[in-house]
Amino acid sequence: MTTTPLPYTRIPAPAEWTDTRTALDMTHEQQLHGSAHHEAGHAVAYAHHGLTIGPITFHGHGPQGPGRASLHLPQSSGPWEGYAIGAAAGHRAEIEWMRRTGLLTPTREWAAEMHSDGDRVAADEVIRQCFGTPLTFGQSLEPSDWTWLCARADEIVVTQWEQVARVASVLVDAWSSGQLSVAPEALGVQR
Repeated sequence: MTTTPLPYTRIPAPAEWTDTRTALDMTHEQQLHGSAHHEAGHAVAYAHHGLTIGPITFHGHGPQGPGRASLHLPQSSGPWEGYAIGAAAGHRAEIEWMRRTGLLTPTREWAAEMHSDGDRVAADEVIRQCFGTPLTFGQSLEPSDWTWLCARADEIVVTQWEQVARVASVLVDAWSSGQLSVAPEALGVQR
């Protein structure tokens, strides 16, 4: 199991920043929507590959922003692509949401990529199990490369954007009303 962070980003780090939440320079509500779209991207991509998802949980507000969220993914025997591409789909959906709302800047794209470090670790574990090699970053167009996984995730996120946006809306509504864990049945995610 990989425990070392994988800090790779396709966007260079901004010249001046203190932390990724500060670099986002968004309101709490905008950060909440970004987190919701991130988790919705995971959910839709996992469902696209036939994987069963568990609840999506919001982990509370902190001093720097609305906190973070996570999707529970039960053990399954689904396709490796589903796990690895699903891991990449979170930050790709968050970036797509920023693009569609006019909020995307290079600094915000970088911050969204940095927030997906745990997702890169998860994809690395899948790639190591399936190919016996670590996840690479921008070195090839092979399925064991993060760039390839992100491109496949983008295809799913863009073609299923209405579903991503609907799931994100359900999450924002639930989290805003104090319901911190949302069951998969409430999301209505479809393959």
